[in-house]
Amino acid sequence: MLNGVGGYDWKGFVSQIIAQQKKVQLDPVERQISQYKSLTSEIGKFSGKINEIISVAEGLRAVSGPFYPLKATSSNQNIATASTSSSSAQGVYSLIVNQLAQAGSVTTNTSFSSKSAAIASSLDDSLPEAQRTITATIGTGSNQITASVVVTSSTTLEQLANALNAQFNGQASALIINTGTQSNPQYKLQIVASNTGTDKGTVQLSYTGPDTTLQNFVSNVTTQNAQNASFTLNSVTYQSDKNTNIEAGGLVLSLSGVGSATITVAPDYNSAKDKIKRLVDKINGFLESYKSANSVDPQNPQKFGTLRLISADDRAEETLKDILKGTITEGGNTYSLASVGISFDWQTGKFKLNEAQLDQMIQQNPEAVKKLFQKIADDLASPTSSFKQYTKPGGILEQVKQTFTTETQKLEERAARLKESLIQQEQELITKLSSVNKLMQGFQYSLSILQRLQVGL
Repeated sequence: MLNGVGGYDWKGFVSQIIAQQKKVQLDPVERQISQYKSLTSEIGKFSGKINEIISVAEGLRAVSGPFYPLKATSSNQNIATASTSSSSAQGVYSLIVNQLAQAGSVTTNTSFSSKSAAIASSLDDSLPEAQRTITATIGTGSNQITASVVVTSSTTLEQLANALNAQFNGQASALIINTGTQSNPQYKLQIVASNTGTDKGTVQLSYTGPDTTLQNFVSNVTTQNAQNASFTLNSVTYQSDKNTNIEAGGLVLSLSGVGSATITVAPDYNSAKDKIKRLVDKINGFLESYKSANSVDPQNPQKFGTLRLISADDRAEETLKDILKGTITEGGNTYSLASVGISFDWQTGKFKLNEAQLDQMIQQNPEAVKKLFQKIADDLASPTSSFKQYTKPGGILEQVKQTFTTETQKLEERAARLKESLIQQEQELITKLSSVNKLMQGFQYSLSILQRLQVGL
């Protein structure tokens, strides 16, 4: 115990000494560690804002595809919709849909009052299996599959459907439908192909044995014939085994009805406009992040944004603004961002977009708009871009981040050593003061004996 002679709190005394040492030696290091970690985190966020700008700019570069991609528009979407492909050409296309592709089906006219009713209770089970086999054929030629079921006099409608489905492998479905009422059901077998078109969509049901019940079961049927889609596009006739994603005349068509429609293929100005708007948004997000990370508390100048500790972000902001000052010449005229309705608002510190002015410029001089933004996009996102150098692998901000990460590790190691040293100092002080405390207790004891002897004399 250190609460010894005279009730003095030696332990509290040691704690005060160590706390003072911690305040002088360890606390500044831990504050610097926290500051450096906050800085590396902020650099990561700031790099993310730069990469967002680069990502959007990449989509505006000439190497990424047409600045104004072609768009197909249908005059009657109840008949067809259309999209473009790499081989699409600008123009107006006349489409006439004569028929849609459809899947074939076979429905037996023979009905049963129960799904568990036998389909041929009078069948001679001693007949060879070949004469007791019902076969469903789906598709034609190389696309043809068959499902064969050997039946007996006890085979039910449900058992037949299940046995067929087990062999169809998704190319068709054997269904049991009720064409009657709930109180007076009329269950029938219906086989429907999974695919449209004559190659994969035809359905046939057959039986070659002598049993007249089975002969009637497979022959007395209602059939929907499979058929291909048939249409003309600019007077050229096409056939398709499907109704969607049909490539024809450089277009990709999806048919939904019979009739006529006009397909117009023209530059999609809105697509380019949307990319420009996203670019402005990302630039403003970057500027807002930069402003926030470099702010100073007017009430407390010692409290400021983390990025004020470095200068790389300032250079990145300057590089961006220099790029955005770029101009191009088209038709003897010079164009800048201000020409297309994008200006810098000094009050907010952001760029603002006048959409009406941008729309007008795109309509009046789409080539100038394209050249301007392709130039800016190249300056922002090309491999040699001065702006891209900040966030590329091994780039400026990554180097700064790595420097502070390394320094943080060194400081953490130093802090660990300081903590060990303080613990050791505390233990040594306790040991020494314990010895002093014991000596003082001994001295006090000896003094009390002398005092008693003196009284005795």
